[in-house]
Amino acid sequence: MNDKTGILKNSDFPEILLVLGNGFDLTCKVPSGYKKFLEHTLENKLDYYNEDLQRDGYSNIFEYTLSELERYLNDINFVRDGCISKSEVVPELNSWYIIFLYRKMTNDIDWFQVENQIANQLTTNDNSMSIVESIGDSLLSIYQNGKSMIRTQRISHLNNKKIEKIYELLSYNLLNKKLDSFKVKGSKDLFIEFRKKENELWKEYYEYNERNIGSTIDREKFEDTFESKLEKELFPMVAQVLLAELKELEMDFREYLTLSIYSMDLTYQKNAGDLIKAILEEIEKETAKYNVLTFNYSTPWDMSEKGKRAEYLHPIFKENPIKTLNLHGRLDSETQEIIFGVDDEFLSPLSNEYIFTKTSRTLDLYTKGMFENSSMSEILNPSIKKIIFFGHSLSKADYGYFRKILDSYIDNPEAHFIFVYNVYEGTTTDKKRRELIHSISSLFGEYSINKQSNTDIFRDLIQNNRILIVEL
Repeated sequence: MNDKTGILKNSDFPEILLVLGNGFDLTCKVPSGYKKFLEHTLENKLDYYNEDLQRDGYSNIFEYTLSELERYLNDINFVRDGCISKSEVVPELNSWYIIFLYRKMTNDIDWFQVENQIANQLTTNDNSMSIVESIGDSLLSIYQNGKSMIRTQRISHLNNKKIEKIYELLSYNLLNKKLDSFKVKGSKDLFIEFRKKENELWKEYYEYNERNIGSTIDREKFEDTFESKLEKELFPMVAQVLLAELKELEMDFREYLTLSIYSMDLTYQKNAGDLIKAILEEIEKETAKYNVLTFNYSTPWDMSEKGKRAEYLHPIFKENPIKTLNLHGRLDSETQEIIFGVDDEFLSPLSNEYIFTKTSRTLDLYTKGMFENSSMSEILNPSIKKIIFFGHSLSKADYGYFRKILDSYIDNPEAHFIFVYNVYEGTTTDKKRRELIHSISSLFGEYSINKQSNTDIFRDLIQNNRILIVEL
């Protein structure tokens, strides 16, 4: 990376901040979209590829996996069945893949919709429980240890909520999935600990039922005490194993993305350099110094391997960028981790689910050492006058980061916020512009209301020409 050291001259300070999203890599021809990743992963995990799928009457891997899930949910009673048939799909997939498939997320959707689905599963509303609560309340109600359990999903019943059968399937899978397939260090041990705790609670409840002693009042006291024990001891472990499964999914994506970029050889860096050059030339007629804040995991400006610079380095990267920050991890980081996550405003810091937030995840990631990354304060240099966004959906899931950017430059009348877009196959200039205006309005509108309880900030930015929309 091109971080500069020593005494900097005025000409060495960055004038531009590039904020990049997944659309940047997609424009560079990296197959980093959700659908291609999911298709690749399912085929490899199930060892079932297009030629064999079509031979067996399936149009693609999604049709097959969905049909298997539907068959499993329709045919199996997890409460009573003594011989639960083994699906070829379920043992190979973790909870998040199953949820994405069950919710029919098999189209070419943006990654922010994946993060939104994770957020939806972790939050509650008047009619539902979170995925942690739903699984936690189901674990002692499914057939196991050769016995049909008596305990119902009591917590949901008392709260007048219904748990979908999919969460019974996920409960079953957490207790029966193969443990030797884990890639992330510590996941196997965590699952063993989780299953041990679940089995202890299962036996305690079963043995109390077998004794069948005590009055109705005694029974109610036991249930209340046991319910509290479930919520304090089992539910946090459910959240931990679900996070471990999310880390496995992230590892799958890391490996897929690394392989995709590697197979492009030098093409990716050339495409990325050409794209950044085109973006800068659209805004600046002369080459300017810039920093990069990216939501991607790739680092085209630093394609080094074991400390050695790649044979080819695009000219735009020879003096730039000055500072870079990959917010959610780097493919070349020794931590071997990248993260998905949800914005912390969705979840209480006291909840079991808070460990999924980007705040909590980045704390874990950054303290392990994200090598060669700059700090946020270094990236948001006061010298910057142009903040250029490209390839990001400006989704609510990343609002916390955008708020930090706006806080840093909103009061500087010389700072401009520039949104650059390109028109690709399947869309039009008018459609892209409408979508971008909607996203920009949502971002600045929310920021204005949160800052001043009105929209004066947004209005002033527009009237002073500090927000620009540019087609590449």
